Amino acid sequence: MLLIEYFNKESGVWVKNPSGEPLVNDACRGFLISYLDGILTNNTTMANIDEKKLSFLMESVIETICKNFTCRLEEFGFVPPGPTYKKSIYENKGTPDTAKMTMASNMIYKVCFLVFTRALKGQESIRIFKSLSMVDPMSQGMYGGNPPQKKGWLKKLVGV
Repeated sequence: MLLIEYFNKESGVWVKNPSGEPLVNDACRGFLISYLDGILTNNTTMANIDEKKLSFLMESVIETICKNFTCRLEEFGFVPPGPTYKKSIYENKGTPDTAKMTMASNMIYKVCFLVFTRALKGQESIRIFKSLSMVDPMSQGMYGGNPPQKKGWLKKLVGV
């Protein structure tokens, strides 16, 4: 997929590709960032969801994006600005640029889907917690720094 613009981390600004045309305007970008801020967090990836919950979450993302894109056509720059655009009165008249709408929404859907699937059956949290070493510092002092070793059946038999 050809990205129309990207965020340059060094300069801290959005940079357009050579075509010079942004994918979405600032109003749409602001809406998307605020909406995705609540989804793209560690809370989401550390959750434990099943397939049915994943479907419900994706349905809500799709519904939210579709409604906002179709109700805010002029504000988000998907139709040409009307005579009252500068007064923030949007008429939403004209033929929408559905290619831009589809491209932007598909990017959002993919990112959300990938984040939600990391939480599928708690996969992410299981991986992280398995990698942690849970040794109590108090128990190290009691056992001289090493936890007690379990005796095998041979050691129990001979009493060593």
